[in-house]
Amino acid sequence: MAAIPTRLPTRRTILLTLGLFFWLGTGDAAARTKAQVGGLSGREQDCAALIAYLEAAVEGLRGMQAVIRVVHNRMRDQHFARTACSVVGQDGQFQPMEQRPLLKRAVRSGRPLNLKRLLGIDTPFKRMILGQALRLAGTAPVEDTTNGALYFVNPRLMDPDRCPWFAALRRTTKIGAHVFFTHYRENERRRGQALDCRIAGRDNWMIARNAKNKKKLTIARAKLAGGKKEKPA
Repeated sequence: MAAIPTRLPTRRTILLTLGLFFWLGTGDAAARTKAQVGGLSGREQDCAALIAYLEAAVEGLRGMQAVIRVVHNRMRDQHFARTACSVVGQDGQFQPMEQRPLLKRAVRSGRPLNLKRLLGIDTPFKRMILGQALRLAGTAPVEDTTNGALYFVNPRLMDPDRCPWFAALRRTTKIGAHVFFTHYRENERRRGQALDCRIAGRDNWMIARNAKNKKKLTIARAKLAGGKKEKPA
């Protein structure tokens, strides 16, 4: 029985094959590199500005910039998603998103985000803060004031049950009320507890009280509006 002749691969085929393997191996890294060399735009800018506003509007420019930097750091880390919206919309990562399911669905939907409507921006001051967050998100990241942080938390407003996990991380800095963390590198010397869990969640009662008062105010306004409608002309 005659052997079937084998067609040897051409030089062009070999080069194309090698190129394909190279592209597959570096595509994800290239996408992550692209995310860090320039400012964000479009929905990506909106998502980063959204979480900066929610997490650090009261912390000023430096606080919001630090939150946006954490988003960039996560986009460059292989253990997180490579887009800002995917990072912001990931389950269990940002407390304001967990408390607002509608916001999370909007971020994950892929549709354009109307931040003023989603955030209830109804005053000039709020519009100014949101504008600052958008400008920060659209600016190319420069100095990393978080020192490579992947996580942050306000100890006094956190869930006390999660404190031991954060306390085992490496503390990188503190900006405003937020403490920033990352993981220890392999064989890196531990520095002790990154957080004092005795103060974890100490001010949560204020959040609960404010939420309760806000609910009462909303009900009162609704009753007042209803009364005005029922008033005869």
